[in-house]
Amino acid sequence: DSGVQLTDGDGTVPVLSLGALCAGGWRGRRLNPGGSRVVVREYPHEPVYTLKDPRGGPGASTHVEILGNDGLLADLLKIASGAASEAAAREPKEGKKGRGGDGGGAAAEGAEGGGPADEAVGDRIVSRVREMAAAIDWESD
Repeated sequence: DSGVQLTDGDGTVPVLSLGALCAGGWRGRRLNPGGSRVVVREYPHEPVYTLKDPRGGPGASTHVEILGNDGLLADLLKIASGAASEAAAREPKEGKKGRGGDGGGAAAEGAEGGGPADEAVGDRIVSRVREMAAAIDWESD
C-alpha cells in the first residue's frame, strides 16, 4: 500500500504517536526504571473562531493550539505548584480510577474538597490509545 492514510489524531500526528508511549511504555520498569508517575490526558477540540482569536480560543486542542488550551494550562499549573501531588497523596489509590479509567492505579480526579485546586491530575483518555499501547510488547528488546 502507498499513499495517504487517515487515522485518529490531532489532524497532524496520529494518536498512536501522540500517546502510545505514555499509555504503555513509560509505565513499565524497562523504559521508566525510576517508576516516575505518567499521566495521559486528552483534551477535546472545542474551537471558538473569532476575529480576536484566530487560534481557536481557550478550548482549541489541535497540534499547536493545545499550548493555549485552558484545561492544559490549568493542569500544568497544578503540577508545577505541587497541588496535583498533594491531591494525589490524599486520594486512596486502591479501587479508584481517573476519568476515562486509568488501569494503572493513578489517583482519581476530584479528591477531597472537590474544587479545581484539589483535583489530582490523573488519566483522562477518550481515544483508543490504551488499547493500541496494550498491543505493543514494551518489555522485550
